[in-house]
Amino acid sequence: MVNPRSVRHVADAPMNAALSRRRLLQVGGAGIGAAALAPLLGARGARGQATITRGGTLIIGTAQQIQTLDPHKSGLRNNRNSWVGLFSFLTRYDDTGVPQPFLAESWDIAADGLSWTFKLRPNVKFHNGRVMTADDVKFSLDRVRDPETGSNIVAPLKPISQVDVVDPLTVKVTTSEPYGALAAALCPVAIVAPENVDQLATNPIGTGPFKIKEYLSGEKLDLDKNPDYWESGEDGQALPYVDAVSIRTLTDTNALFNALSTGTVHGFWQMPNQIQVQAASVKEIQLVPSPFNTTYDEYFVQGDAAPFNDPNVRRALMLALDKEAIA
Repeated sequence: MVNPRSVRHVADAPMNAALSRRRLLQVGGAGIGAAALAPLLGARGARGQATITRGGTLIIGTAQQIQTLDPHKSGLRNNRNSWVGLFSFLTRYDDTGVPQPFLAESWDIAADGLSWTFKLRPNVKFHNGRVMTADDVKFSLDRVRDPETGSNIVAPLKPISQVDVVDPLTVKVTTSEPYGALAAALCPVAIVAPENVDQLATNPIGTGPFKIKEYLSGEKLDLDKNPDYWESGEDGQALPYVDAVSIRTLTDTNALFNALSTGTVHGFWQMPNQIQVQAASVKEIQLVPSPFNTTYDEYFVQGDAAPFNDPNVRRALMLALDKEAIA
């Protein structure tokens, strides 16, 4: 099920037009649960032409707290809403779901399919002013792959057997077998600074479009525009478009909807179905679904309890499922 995100149209706010799909992805990539920050970079007018207004503060409301700012740790999906503002990634999805270069300008795949060589974008700076290098990429990939980290994004990286620094702007990733999905697997892996690793949970530095201003766990996250951010927008000028972003936690979804309706917040992340029905009738509110569906449902059986502790029962269940119909 796609959870539409809603954005209030406020006449004197930066977000007073329909959201651009390209901007929606450019903030952080579809499929990582971070579309709540989609309006950070821009909007589109009714005819599809870019209508760019700079400045102001975007306020996103969420009923679910942000537990940690560490992009390599497990936890609630809402944690990811901080990633797209604070960090950047080697690759990102375009609006058709195809991985494209981001911090990596390009990549080459060996003829045997067992290694990928990524050429990094030059002069990308961390929030502390230091230039990002291949060492930071290696550190980030190795940290996610380390079992001690307990990362929830490690599974797609399992085929990686080694990460090597070729030169300051080149990284070679070797896999145990040909792995065509590597570019996609790298989309959620934020690049972090080794010198900041002990503070990632509460006071991180990244290479993203926003720098941390204040974080109160379970209450709010305030971000300020990163003046050194490297990326340009559709007008050729530096991103991001807005000056600041605030993600605020209101656990009462009715109170959050009222805040959206009155303009106290400009967006509502993961709006429940029953409130979507209310929102659809409010002309000042626009429901914004993901540009493509990247969500899925999971069903579990308890493997250590009868009858599913019997492998034959589990096999029978799998044989009984009409997988073709489900697909």
